[in-house]
Amino acid sequence: MLEKNNLNESSIEIKQINEMEHKESFEILYDLQKTHAEILPHIYRAYASVDELMAATGEDSFGESYCYILEYEKNLAGYAFLMKGVHKHPSIYVKKKYLILEAFILDSKYRGFGLSKVFLKYIKDKAKENGFERIDLEVLTNNNAINLYKSFDFNPTMLKMSCEL
Repeated sequence: MLEKNNLNESSIEIKQINEMEHKESFEILYDLQKTHAEILPHIYRAYASVDELMAATGEDSFGESYCYILEYEKNLAGYAFLMKGVHKHPSIYVKKKYLILEAFILDSKYRGFGLSKVFLKYIKDKAKENGFERIDLEVLTNNNAINLYKSFDFNPTMLKMSCEL
């Protein structure tokens, strides 16, 4: 049982999805994508099946990306999806090798216990271990996760604005 200020770190397991069997990876990714689409339906769409997700993503989908799942006491507690950063505008020259944190989701029943700090530290350590020098992310301005990101030295670097049409 998870209690405030009583996080059992030996009950935490973090796995990189592409280290798992291919079909199993996509089954987990499908469940996570479905959850993500339920949380943010205006941004993400849910795929109808694992096969549709596999077709949309392609066989080499994990080549330039990293997907991690967080388990607590053998239960899925969250996931993170990162992509290798690429600047498409020719006038932008970026020397640093970087990642974009596309998704960092923790199930609401696991929030407030320190799991997100353990998970984000793991992700930063893995990125550094793999030769990356920076992680970028976007976060909604009304998101409680902003304080978490700031505590891990994420700083605002630009303002992204959008308009619904």
